[in-house]
Amino acid sequence: MKQYLIDTDILIDYYKGKDPVRSELLQLFQTSECAVSIISYAEFGVGLNEQVRQKVYDTLQQLIYIEYIDFEIAEKAAEYRRVYKSKGHNLDLLDMFIAATAVTKEYTLVTRNVKDYPMPEIELYTF
Repeated sequence: MKQYLIDTDILIDYYKGKDPVRSELLQLFQTSECAVSIISYAEFGVGLNEQVRQKVYDTLQQLIYIEYIDFEIAEKAAEYRRVYKSKGHNLDLLDMFIAATAVTKEYTLVTRNVKDYPMPEIELYTF
């Protein structure tokens, strides 16, 4: 079964009910294994008040798996940051954690922020 890692921008669009993101994501939830990085989980919650955040988090936990950062992911994120910084690309460390999660856990990354993930080994699903 295909596995997808949902990026923060997609979670936000899903929560706001934006299509085609909402309808596409609902289909992925039904036909695939979906996850989010703990980084996206935290980023998503920044803009929500406590009551809404808890309701949304409870729903999310029923639909998706949460990937935590382990040593392998941390090492890969640091490598990405070093390599791309040496090439003049100042990529955000949080995005490097998401990228590293996708690569090490073999997920297709669902995002609209293609520029944040220039790594050729990352399979992207974009809208």
